[in-house]
Amino acid sequence: MAGARLQDIVLLGSAEKLDWQLTDEGLEIRFPEHKPCSCAYTFKILFDREVGKDLQSEASDEILKQGSPV
Repeated sequence: MAGARLQDIVLLGSAEKLDWQLTDEGLEIRFPEHKPCSCAYTFKILFDREVGKDLQSEASDEILKQGSPV
């Protein structure tokens, strides 16, 4: 994500605009007054260019080592 700039953050299921800021400690997101549900939340983080397409995770690394489950 080097060189990419954060443009916006959206709480999926909510039409309310989120207040957020980048600080020295990390990303701070303030929840909207009306949450879309009471158990789990998903944020969509938008950047000014495509990021992460070459990132790998432990899960994808394990599949590459052992082969795809049938």
